[in-house]
Amino acid sequence: MTLPKCARKADPRSKGMTIITNDLEPSPLNDVLGPLIRFTTPLTQDEGYCLLQSVVPANVVVPLHSHADRETMYILEGQLECFLDTSWQSCGPGDVIDIPPNVRHAFRNASGRGVKMLLITTMEMGRFFGEIATPAIAGQPSPPTPQRLQQFVSAAQRYGYWLGSPKDNESIGLALAA
Repeated sequence: MTLPKCARKADPRSKGMTIITNDLEPSPLNDVLGPLIRFTTPLTQDEGYCLLQSVVPANVVVPLHSHADRETMYILEGQLECFLDTSWQSCGPGDVIDIPPNVRHAFRNASGRGVKMLLITTMEMGRFFGEIATPAIAGQPSPPTPQRLQQFVSAAQRYGYWLGSPKDNESIGLALAA
């Protein structure tokens, strides 16, 4: 995973405010087992927030899961189907998806074109993404290998994330490849 190349500017009168400019080449797209992400804020060890640009390519599914991290997504382009706790909803440009901690959720892009969004989450989740990410090849996700899937599951367990079983996913209409 490659961290973003950002120029940080701090004004001593700003009481700690930092401005991250786009003066340098943007960070590359990274594949997190389907969705593609680009870190907009650098990953740090503090407990602040993390801003990412994300693309969910056509036909990508993010299976049922939950975590203690809050996630807020702002859809810029495309249509994304979101399962939040008990039902599926369709979300499009201008919609905000705000997922409180420990709410079971899943996503699928059945629209036939990529969904672009901004994702704001915890620095902890940003570090998780950084740990499981691999460079996207030609702006596309790579098919997951057994080794990458095992790395993902191990990282999710270390971070305390809940991952739905195949039966859990089937119960909300997601058939996962074996």
